[in-house]
Parts: sequence; structure tokens; C-alpha cells
Amino acid sequence: LVYIYLFINESLMDLIPKEALAILPKIDAVWFKKSIDYQFPFCFAMAFILGAGLISRDLKNNAVVLYASKPISRWEYFLGKFSVLFFIFMALLGIVPLFLFAIQTLVAPVQSQWHLYFWLRYAKIGPALLVYGFVASTTLSLLMMACSSLTENGRYAGIAFAVFIIGTMIVGPILADYLRSGYPLAISPFYSGIALGDYLFGLTPDAIVRDLRVGPWSAWIGILSYWIICGWILNYRVSRRARYGR
Repeated sequence: LVYIYLFINESLMDLIPKEALAILPKIDAVWFKKSIDYQFPFCFAMAFILGAGLISRDLKNNAVVLYASKPISRWEYFLGKFSVLFFIFMALLGIVPLFLFAIQTLVAPVQSQWHLYFWLRYAKIGPALLVYGFVASTTLSLLMMACSSLTENGRYAGIAFAVFIIGTMIVGPILADYLRSGYPLAISPFYSGIALGDYLFGLTPDAIVRDLRVGPWSAWIGILSYWIICGWILNYRVSRRARYGR
């Protein structure tokens, strides 16, 4: 908000040297995408703190058996757990950036490029913010829930989540460089998500290894595959515990 205010305040802009003004990033698609990307470390930390014990506590205390005996379906149980993380992440990664986009649209001067070329350059930023925030929030929530369902110890679940995210970020580029192909990069949910965001905002993804980058189809396949795998793990672990008590 302060940065947006700076750009619409002519008296403040006049105080900034032209050399410094030239290197300030413009408020555009790149700026809004980075406003989401910079939140990822905080979301990873929140997933570790809030989500590690989300399902592992129920497994440890055998509460899943109790929940299964209540008149609620397994999917209602999953949806309740999922919403704990998803809505927090969506507020940071979707709602707040969309609020900034609305403020920028309302306060931008009439003769600015933002208004003159709004439908040509900037209108697509709003939907891209929502889709990008939704994809990132869903992926983080499902990954954390899947890790939490694999163990009865919340600490181990958090460690597994961190090791998986960091491990795929290391293994993906190694495989891509060895095979001289960008497809292995899609095994990292982080790289797939970042690349998918670039395509949604109409940007060219950066090369992760030399001239190799994650393609749009690879990014979508990688993200959707993780959703399916995490859903299967959750269903298997919770169903088995509810049925057999172990």
C-alpha cells in the first residue's frame, strides 16, 4: 500500500532523483506476482506450525475411529481439515494481492498507463491473482495434510514436508541438467507453481538450469499429479485407520 501510495503522490515522486526513479520496479504483472511469491516462505512456516499435527494428532489418539462413527462422511472430515490451512493461505496469497490490485485500479491517475491500457495490459492481473493464489494454497494444504497423515508424530510430519519441498527443489534441477530436458523440473511443486504463475501472468519463466525451464503443460501436470497423489494418500491412511484402527 505504501508503494502504491508513493507512485500516485506527485509531490513525493518529485523528491526522488530520476536515477533512483528509473530503477524502481513498476506496478505491473511482475510486481503483483512477486507480491505473492514473497509470501511463500511465511506460508511454508505456517504450514509447518499449523498443519503438522492436523491429522497426525487424530491418528495418534485414534480419533479417526471416533469421527468415522459419527454421521459425517470421510470427505467432510477432509474438507474440514483442508479449510483450516486453505483459507489462511488463500487470504495471504489471493485475497490480499487482489485487494492491492483493486486499490491500484481505483487510485491510479486517469492519464496513467494503468488506466489508458488497463484492458490491454492490466485487466488479466486480477483473475491471474485468484487462480495463482488458489493453486498455491491448494497445493500447500494438500501436501501438508498428506505428510501429516503419514505419521502419528506432528514433528516428523513437519520435517517430512520440509525435506520433500527442499529435496524436490534439489533433485529436479539435477535430473533436468543430466537429461537435458525441462520435464524433470515438474517433480518440484515449488518450481511447477512458480512457472505456472509466470504463464498465468503472461510472463516468460526464468531458466532454472541453463536454458531449461518448466513448460506450461508440465507445470499443470505436475501440480495436478500432486493433488491426486495427496488425495489418494489421505484417503488410504484415514480409511485404513477408521476401518482397522491401525
